[in-house]
Amino acid sequence: MLICFTGIEGSGKTTHISTLIQWIKERGYSSSYMWAGTRPFLSNFFYFFAYLLGYSGAIRRKEFVDPLKYAPQKVTQRLSPFFRAMLFIDFQLRVVSSVRVRLLRYNVVVCDRYFFDLIMELRICNKSSRFFENLLVQTTPKPDITYLMDVPE
Repeated sequence: MLICFTGIEGSGKTTHISTLIQWIKERGYSSSYMWAGTRPFLSNFFYFFAYLLGYSGAIRRKEFVDPLKYAPQKVTQRLSPFFRAMLFIDFQLRVVSSVRVRLLRYNVVVCDRYFFDLIMELRICNKSSRFFENLLVQTTPKPDITYLMDVPE
């Protein structure tokens, strides 16, 4: 079983997940925690390239940053498909190496963040596309349960 928690920073995802994992273990099932947020690997090259050109701000660990934030619209339109392609490959490597492997080993895998978060981050910075979103949905394991954690700003 795959359970995913999604939502903004500070909404209580990790707290709820730790309580849920404890509850699952008390009932005799094996479970595993997995942080499945965006972690660049191949896309690091894109971030570096965009940074050298002055198109992005500071790059933060474990946090999505728009590498084309300060790029002209024409550049953004041309480079966004390459950025999405690199993110897609990065995310698929993460899913295979962590989510799929853990689903084979544990009764329950609980994810803190998942492809929903990546889609949301790309939509916020206008770098997403319907094709990209459909591809992510079709190529990743479907969560059995998804929780959206939301709190007022």
